[in-house]
Amino acid sequence: MAATFLIRVRGKDGMWRVPGVSEATTIAEVKTLVQDLKGVEADTQTLSLDAKGDALADGDVLGDLGIGRGDILFIRYDGTAAKAAAPAPAAPGAGVVIAGGEIVGSKAADTGKAAFRPGMQAMRDIKRTWNWNEFMDLTRAHEFTVKQQAEAHCKKVSVDTEMMLSFVRYVQGKAFQTTRVAWLLGFFTEEGEAVAVAAYEPPQVASVDACELLEDPRAETVSALAQLLGMERVGMLYCHPPRHDPDRAFTVIAPEVVMAARAQAEAGPGSPFVTVKVTATETGEVSTEAFQVSDQGCVMVDKGAVSAAKPGQELPAAPAGAADAEASPPEPAAAAAAPAGTGVGRSISGRVGRSMSGKVSSAAAPGTGAAAAAAEGGTGRKEEEEEEEEEDGDDGAGAAAAAGGGGAASGAGAPSDAASAAAGAAAGAEAPSGPAMDAAHSLIVNAPFHCIVEAKPAAAIDVSFVLAHVPIGQSTYFLHSAFPRASRRAEAGEPAPGGGDLSRHLAAYSAPHGMEEALRDFELLLFLAEQPFLQGMMDTVADAVLDPRAPLDEGHKELIRAVATD
Repeated sequence: MAATFLIRVRGKDGMWRVPGVSEATTIAEVKTLVQDLKGVEADTQTLSLDAKGDALADGDVLGDLGIGRGDILFIRYDGTAAKAAAPAPAAPGAGVVIAGGEIVGSKAADTGKAAFRPGMQAMRDIKRTWNWNEFMDLTRAHEFTVKQQAEAHCKKVSVDTEMMLSFVRYVQGKAFQTTRVAWLLGFFTEEGEAVAVAAYEPPQVASVDACELLEDPRAETVSALAQLLGMERVGMLYCHPPRHDPDRAFTVIAPEVVMAARAQAEAGPGSPFVTVKVTATETGEVSTEAFQVSDQGCVMVDKGAVSAAKPGQELPAAPAGAADAEASPPEPAAAAAAPAGTGVGRSISGRVGRSMSGKVSSAAAPGTGAAAAAAEGGTGRKEEEEEEEEEDGDDGAGAAAAAGGGGAASGAGAPSDAASAAAGAAAGAEAPSGPAMDAAHSLIVNAPFHCIVEAKPAAAIDVSFVLAHVPIGQSTYFLHSAFPRASRRAEAGEPAPGGGDLSRHLAAYSAPHGMEEALRDFELLLFLAEQPFLQGMMDTVADAVLDPRAPLDEGHKELIRAVATD
């Protein structure tokens, strides 16, 4: 079976994503998919490779046309797309991040309490005969045993120093009280490293809480220009306001994990696609971190098995049976699997050795100094009470049992203060402290899916379980980051970069180094690529940028100078 992928279709009503196509898909089948997605009748559609190109025949095959993952077809049709038409219902929790950090998506179908699992059709309504293996396969398809990925696919990410400084200075100017997203462009090495040479900031609406990416009319030009320069999208860069949590190795919150997982999933399984985040520390210094979402985390987000908890949301209770699991002491191997002080592993090791409710097992208290003292005190009280009254002596025995058991109540008696102190001391000695579960850092498990975390059923997963640390470094590459960013000006309500900006840029860089050096700026090259009479020479310009031995001739330089007018 041929691998499926997603293509994009651009028309008068905007850009649409068309999933589920392959190299063997015909144009007629694409039209049918568009009809199902947007309600545009297939017989009124005309598809072409460019906006003014010839119509493609219904029998043309995408693979023969060179259409692959993420490529764009242009569509013309009568009327407008039906607003009521929508894609097939998404899995529970699917959606996009919007302002406020919320996730918008469709809900599971209401199948009633008779379903095998909430959100699923009742098995008796499925007209077939079930055997045990098929039943278990159905169960496993909706069950995840959550494990932390041993290491990221990306061995290291190296970012261009000037590019990073440009991004940091912009958000520093806003005192880091904003969120912002940029796509990292560069290349992957054979060793699995990501090299980020440039950053492109798409149109967006940013606030303190979240960032909403808008439809990008330049997306096609950005992709084509990156290919001319031998680059592709290698990661995502974003910033957020300062967050201070000394108990956490990462300060990534759940909506950011979902956003990163979706971006990483588009790059394909096993890709070194990396996410880099920038923020400020308590002292005002710039802090950068790089990470990948685990393969399992990407699959869970893609299938709708988990979604980000809403800010301030009360976390759901653990499923039935989790209480029994909490009473069992943790396996020693679990603590050894996450060494303290190593990225995400530090935050996970803080949870090993204690239950989700913060309690420790009663077996932990005996043998500690505090527990022994409490037990001796309980025994003394028992002997005194036996001399006065037999009933009080029985109660004293219950108190002694509670103290000796590390705070577990015996019969109708309640644990004494000394026993509680003993349990607290045992907890401090046996269970390392770690970050508590909270909504900001939790992924909610959606029905009908089921997750097992540290051998216990879980209704919510801490984000640290699906994050993998990536080392980050900086270097200097062949592109500058000095030309004005169009999205920044749009956000400030200022005019887009124009000929005057080009004139000033050329004056600043051309005099000492020549025009070829001045053109080594991705945002400037993007501006030139959007000029109609320069589009035919962009491959020549790209060659001059990449190879100093291939300078531009005077004719090309004059055309560029013609754009540089005030």
